[in-house]
Amino acid sequence: TNLMAQDDARVRDRIDALRQSEEKWWNQNISLPNSEFSDFLNFLQENGMKSSSLRYWGELAFLLLRLKPCVTLSEMCLASHPTAQRFVNEILKPWLSFHPELQLKIVHRVRTKHYDFSNHFIIFNVNHPLYLQVSAIWEFDAEKEFEADGGFRSEDQIALTLDYPCGLPDSLEGRDEMLEVAYFHEEGGKKSLLMSFGIPESKIGQIRAHFDRYKQVSSPFINLKLAMTKT
Repeated sequence: TNLMAQDDARVRDRIDALRQSEEKWWNQNISLPNSEFSDFLNFLQENGMKSSSLRYWGELAFLLLRLKPCVTLSEMCLASHPTAQRFVNEILKPWLSFHPELQLKIVHRVRTKHYDFSNHFIIFNVNHPLYLQVSAIWEFDAEKEFEADGGFRSEDQIALTLDYPCGLPDSLEGRDEMLEVAYFHEEGGKKSLLMSFGIPESKIGQIRAHFDRYKQVSSPFINLKLAMTKT
């Protein structure tokens, strides 16, 4: 029991360290933005995103806890963008150096009908039981001769790699309502968004089991809450 408590304390320290350094990085850059960071904030605004919801410590905690096989930085912007590179070099790489089981790569060309993951950062947990299966779905080799699929993957393949309960339907039009599912950390009356994904309303029964699994494993470190809204 003492060993388990010590392990929990170490994991909590590592998660808290990432959370604090990430928040500090954002606050410093927003208060004194240079031109490339200002361009990045404009990019977020144009795409309907807020910088306050662009935090990765929660998903990386789920990755560290082997709930997720991998995490993409697809909301950040292309891996070639100076802001993405600075975030990775200043925040992620120092933190990842303590966790050799977490490997950072760049996706070369992978896309679905709804999203293009090409040239974005991705982080794997090589100790996850699905690591080999999941890593084979992503394409990293820029020199490789591409097959006729053009880098396309199914929504179910992507859902498997990111540990979502199910993939998006091929068409988002139809009678089945879509739900936006969000997992939050709640502390001191404030909620911090950790992870969000879309799911057809007909699959709502899969959410509870997924959320309960995440809550059980992460409970020593995260006060996990669930919210769902129709889109």
